[in-house]
Amino acid sequence: MTWTETHERFRIIRDVVRAAEADPSGVLAWREEYAEHFGNREGLINALRSRWQHTCEAQLDSDMSEEELRESHRKLLHTHAAVLRVLDNYRAEARAEGERMSVA
Repeated sequence: MTWTETHERFRIIRDVVRAAEADPSGVLAWREEYAEHFGNREGLINALRSRWQHTCEAQLDSDMSEEELRESHRKLLHTHAAVLRVLDNYRAEARAEGERMSVA
């Protein structure tokens, strides 16, 4: 992946995060133009999930006390609530779709 492609992926992720912060519904802000960089909605969801995991790994230090760890985790949940709503919503939709497919 070139620097230009990487830069564009990061720009799209920032745009999607801003959209999630403005829309409490948890619906993924998807545009067809994103397919060029993420393939499909699941590719973008995977990038958001990876971003969340890396954020946690970077900010939750195993040398923290139990109390510090809990407080840092609470702050991360609050700060990234919009993205977590999108991830939760996508997971719920996928689960519901899977249930519909198994009934059919």
